[in-house]
Amino acid sequence: MMSEHYHGKISELIILAKERMGDGDRNAAMLHCRRALETILHVIQENMTGEKFERPPPNTKWITSFKGYLGKDRGKWKEWKLLFEIANNTNPWLHENPHENENLDDAKAEGVFRNLYRVCRGVFGHDIESEINSRLLIEFDEKSLNRVCSEELNESAREFIDQFEEGPEKESWAEYLKNNPDADPLSQMRMLAQQLSENRKNWLNICSELYDDFDYEIKLVPIKELEEIRKSSPSVESWKEWPTPNLEKAFALSSSSHILPIVLLEICEEYVNPNADWNWDLYVDSTPEEVASQISEPFMGWMDMRLIPDGEKDEIVQLYPRTEYCEPDKIDFEEIRRNGTSSILKEAFSIRGEEKLRPIQLTNALAVLGCEVEWALGSRNAVPEEVVAGIPENCIKWMEWSVEEIEGNATVFLSMR
Repeated sequence: MMSEHYHGKISELIILAKERMGDGDRNAAMLHCRRALETILHVIQENMTGEKFERPPPNTKWITSFKGYLGKDRGKWKEWKLLFEIANNTNPWLHENPHENENLDDAKAEGVFRNLYRVCRGVFGHDIESEINSRLLIEFDEKSLNRVCSEELNESAREFIDQFEEGPEKESWAEYLKNNPDADPLSQMRMLAQQLSENRKNWLNICSELYDDFDYEIKLVPIKELEEIRKSSPSVESWKEWPTPNLEKAFALSSSSHILPIVLLEICEEYVNPNADWNWDLYVDSTPEEVASQISEPFMGWMDMRLIPDGEKDEIVQLYPRTEYCEPDKIDFEEIRRNGTSSILKEAFSIRGEEKLRPIQLTNALAVLGCEVEWALGSRNAVPEEVVAGIPENCIKWMEWSVEEIEGNATVFLSMR
């Protein structure tokens, strides 16, 4: 639990730290991060004892005192260890060292931000990262914009951008028209609107393919009628009513209905918005719980997940669209594990249009679906039992196998149970 006062203070300190990083002053940035850490420690202290510390002990001793409360009582061992990591990684920046210290680099500084986000998310349930990124994205230099509008844009361009409210959209159009004085802004807007529409249709088409009970129809609605619908609808965050355009764009760019978390991150970093801070700590082998906790809620709330086979016998997470928003903390991880790899195995049989497949046919179908399996199926002359033994348990448990004689050879065929 965290009060609005502490929530706001931690956010402000991290924003200050990011601004100092942007100025190249890493020491000042880490000082603000240290203050954010100590604010977090005060919140944990108050939650644990109900009392405030006027003169708290040194950070290491203070964090150690939370072992029972965070680790044993709440199972937040990972977050408890991250508190030590934040303290250790900010220490070198706060003390003068006459000798060159090669350990003070930007990578470690950025790691401090990520760990602060993780602690706030894991201990308090607050996605401070998304909130901060949203604030940083909408802030802009009004004086610079006014200068661009008044000095560097022609009259028709100024008239065009005057229709927008102050904000990042107006700023981006001003910058674009400054660099492209002969451009037709209305044409560019039509192209943008068309791209957004195509991305949305792609999302809806994926949902139609994935869910038998989902169908959609696109039609024009008069503006007045649309306004009435919005007024009568419950007031919720816009990203809970419909997937964010950036998520729709990411799936459109992937050209697939299913996507690995790390691939989604790469697309977002390189193509969706290279200027944003996509601090999702994701790896190929991230667990379902880790994926759900790392991806920001406006994205994760509109995606479901399944397990797919990987390598010789591993399982990794694959994401796909939802038709309705779901709070990430309400995802049924036990069901995901119960279903295992059955979903993608069924899809592999489906795309081949066969009820029975040879193991090599199945691995080829899985490769088309984004799996990199490395099953030890034996040589061409391997006996059936050897072939089946090479299929990992996380897959073979969903299938039955049989043997047929083909051109004098005993050939294994697999089918879903």
